[in-house]
Amino acid sequence: MTLLRRVTPQRLAALLPPGALVVSDCEGYEQALFCGPEIAALRSATMVIEVHESEAPGVGAALVRRYASTHEIRRIASEPPPNRAPVDLSFLSDDQRALAGNEIRGEQEWLILRPRPNSDR
Repeated sequence: MTLLRRVTPQRLAALLPPGALVVSDCEGYEQALFCGPEIAALRSATMVIEVHESEAPGVGAALVRRYASTHEIRRIASEPPPNRAPVDLSFLSDDQRALAGNEIRGEQEWLILRPRPNSDR
């Protein structure tokens, strides 16, 4: 396993072996990293990509267009947080409890991309 904190498309192309598992949470850099010049090893890679539409509007659709012919793609959307806190917060108002139990994140989406058979050609 290799953990890369910062990666460019060129570095990814140089380091990525065929058949790799790529897990990406790159805060809006998805389009630059995955939709630029083709990285051959990505054709056979399984990828889990957290999509950051708020930082890069349209990036989810761009990723789907880019990899639809080489990968089976599953979209997973976030679910609203449960309306309960793990500790007693009854001393807070309803609004304060809602904020305390939430990370203040908007909707999120992940793409799971599995290579189609013979997609590495």
